[in-house]
Amino acid sequence: MSRKIDEDKVEAQPAEVCHTFNSELTIFGHSTKGVGGQTEMPKTRLREDQHTEFKSSFTDGVIESLTAFANSSGGRVLVGVDDNGKPVKGFTLGSESLQKWVNEIKNKTQPSIIPDVDEIDLVGTKVGVLSVKEFPVKPVAFKGRYYKRVNNANHQLSLTEIADLYLRSFNTSWDSYINPDRALDDLSLDKVVKFIEKNNQGKETPLY
Repeated sequence: MSRKIDEDKVEAQPAEVCHTFNSELTIFGHSTKGVGGQTEMPKTRLREDQHTEFKSSFTDGVIESLTAFANSSGGRVLVGVDDNGKPVKGFTLGSESLQKWVNEIKNKTQPSIIPDVDEIDLVGTKVGVLSVKEFPVKPVAFKGRYYKRVNNANHQLSLTEIADLYLRSFNTSWDSYINPDRALDDLSLDKVVKFIEKNNQGKETPLY
């Protein structure tokens, strides 16, 4: 059962893009909604993958992973779970923990993301789940850095990858941008003519 964050408690952040994700938590195709709406974990063994990350506690690493998921195809972070998919001994989920986490995530990401949150019972221990879908406006940054999800790890994006991701988000390319360091006189007419001739070979509608 997904818990809806009290939007009045989410700190305001003017002039920034905020996006709320609402999705039913599923893991390996299994719904986690149990009898009476109580959240239960599926019998399938948990493991980290392209869409799942484990964290023993809430740290900047959680936000980094959520950013990587937002820049890829979405995913979730289970907080209070060790690398083997087992609950961390002594981990407790406070009554205001999820609300505080959401505020911190919102304030440390740009554009701001607000994850869907949930509490699940994992072998008798309550752990937190933070989920995001692929963000519509990419890339999303965390502390000025950009990440993407590759298999079960986060990879920092290069400058080229950042630029390409941005252009794809707006369905454009470098061809749409004017190069301020070049002028019309810098073009080689001979090369332009050769390009047109080569492009027109075997085409019904040639360039002129």
